[in-house]
Amino acid sequence: MYFAYAQTPQTAQNHLETGKKLLEQNKIELAIESFTQAITIDKDFAEAYQKRGLAYYAFTNYPKAEENYNKAILLQPKYAEAYYCRGVLDFMQGKIITAKRDFEQTLICKPTYVEAMMSLAAIALREVDNKTAFNWYCKAIETEPNYAFAYYERAAMYYNVFEEDKKAFVDVSKAILLKNDYADAYHLRGLLEYQLKKYHKALPDFDKAIALNPTDANYYLERAQINFKLKNKEKACADFKKAVSLGVEDKILEKKYCGSNP
Repeated sequence: MYFAYAQTPQTAQNHLETGKKLLEQNKIELAIESFTQAITIDKDFAEAYQKRGLAYYAFTNYPKAEENYNKAILLQPKYAEAYYCRGVLDFMQGKIITAKRDFEQTLICKPTYVEAMMSLAAIALREVDNKTAFNWYCKAIETEPNYAFAYYERAAMYYNVFEEDKKAFVDVSKAILLKNDYADAYHLRGLLEYQLKKYHKALPDFDKAIALNPTDANYYLERAQINFKLKNKEKACADFKKAVSLGVEDKILEKKYCGSNP
């Protein structure tokens, strides 16, 4: 009897680990099969339900995802990750009240869950509660000082809401230091440098942002303006043409950057 009891959880764990690897490889159907095998062996395996919920979410089968998250929470009422995942699901479906409740419950179960803090900040911004959003970003940074995303989002608030460009510059530079492939952060720092008329410093940041994300039309449009300020008219025109190829239409800017024959 003891031998059978010892083997069953381990076998279920093996299926869980296989499923997690398949999920990372975006082999969703195979991942679901592995998680289901784990559950077949151990019907009270909360993590297997939670991970199967993630797989269904990736498959955009939201009812099944919710069913699995609910089961995980039923089995393990203090399962922070299951509450968080259910909150994300609800948020994506516009169920803001229940999403907020789940993110708050996530933090009750695990007070250091920074992703839940960021999600609550996003809800606060949606509700135009800037003070609460800002406080959540500060709390996330206090909890995880190396969390680049929190520095970027706080920098964006300094820039867009509070108009405190120096503080925005400090935060966005910290985000880049922590994550050197952060296209949006390079873009924001480039905008800040542009506002200060530091065009030679803004240009490399826009170059980096475009290298990391070459499909954002606004990046090219804004770099065109920088090149125009630096009197690099051919480069400004080339950037504008690229923006047009990505969907931008502006006859006035066309004439400004490319003359009458773009």
